[in-house]
Amino acid sequence: MSDEVTAYDRAIRQFGELEGKPFLVKGAVDFLETVVNKESVVLEIGSGSSTIWFAERAGRVISFESDKVWFQLVWDELTAKELNNTVVYLGDDMTVLDPNDRFDICLIDGESGSRVAFTKKTLPLMKPGGYFVFDNTQHENEIGYGEAIRIIDGLGWERRDFEGTGCFLSDIIWMTTIWRKHLD
Repeated sequence: MSDEVTAYDRAIRQFGELEGKPFLVKGAVDFLETVVNKESVVLEIGSGSSTIWFAERAGRVISFESDKVWFQLVWDELTAKELNNTVVYLGDDMTVLDPNDRFDICLIDGESGSRVAFTKKTLPLMKPGGYFVFDNTQHENEIGYGEAIRIIDGLGWERRDFEGTGCFLSDIIWMTTIWRKHLD
């Protein structure tokens, strides 16, 4: 059995254990449940169960995934559920975006090394009043997290930290932070 098939099988198991919920802190998911609607346009860096969750609730979802296994799993799930409002790109080439695209919600939950670059690329794409979601902010003192968090905090946007367990790992505490862009 190839490593890729084994990785796909592991990913399917983890995906199933999430029971359709994003792999974020529960409080953050509850909050997002109140703001995502069929008019929402979502940009996501790092695909997974959150991609499906957003696709079932938002009007349009664009997601970037660097891992081939997760990309295939998410693509298969979107196809099986006939969720046609979502595009998932393999890789991180954001030049595929329409330069006029603006987003109500942006989720950064990709590899730590690319978080600063993605934060810098996505912040200008946020609509006024939009929500910027950053998972694993408990790592703010680590490379790849701290600089990105300081960039967002420097904008003076309203910040809400959600600390607790996730929808899958009930014995691990971590933090998801959501900032809201100013309306002006």
